[in-house]
Amino acid sequence: MVHHKIHDVEWTALGTYQDRDPVARFLRPVSTAATLNLAATAAQCARIWRTIDSAFAKHCLQSAETAWNAALLHPTMFIGPDDTVGGGAYEDDNVSDEFYWAAAELFATTSRDPYRDFIAASPHRYSVPQKLRLDENEQTTSLTWRDTAALERSRSPSCLTRCLDRTATRRGRRSFPPRTLF
Repeated sequence: MVHHKIHDVEWTALGTYQDRDPVARFLRPVSTAATLNLAATAAQCARIWRTIDSAFAKHCLQSAETAWNAALLHPTMFIGPDDTVGGGAYEDDNVSDEFYWAAAELFATTSRDPYRDFIAASPHRYSVPQKLRLDENEQTTSLTWRDTAALERSRSPSCLTRCLDRTATRRGRRSFPPRTLF
């Protein structure tokens, strides 16, 4: 599992270099959301670095899959709204979107069936969130630290579909019903 955040023991100036910060910092507890965020970004990393540094890409993929498996074992480790000492709580008690994003990134990287099956069963697979939130800058958005399903949608719309279709063709079946993912 991945630590949810690291914060100073009290609110301090933003952008302070760690070696110049006079206030002690500490790790906060682990969370399912942070673990899935690592799974998704490490899977992206594995794809990006595959042809540049294969050893590093392999490490990224191992980290992504380790995080995914940990999140499956601990799907409800949430941070509450009261964890505001030294920074925002960044609470999130619905990680279905993080699971979706991580599965999509892992599938795009590996083409493995467990990730494909997770995407196929996800309520997020056909839509960008319709319920928009007002963020801290008073902007409405479907993409925030709490709402990550749109991250999968931010890539080229055909990427995931191509991966799914290529895998299905190799196995002699359709990737999804005729309705497209996007």
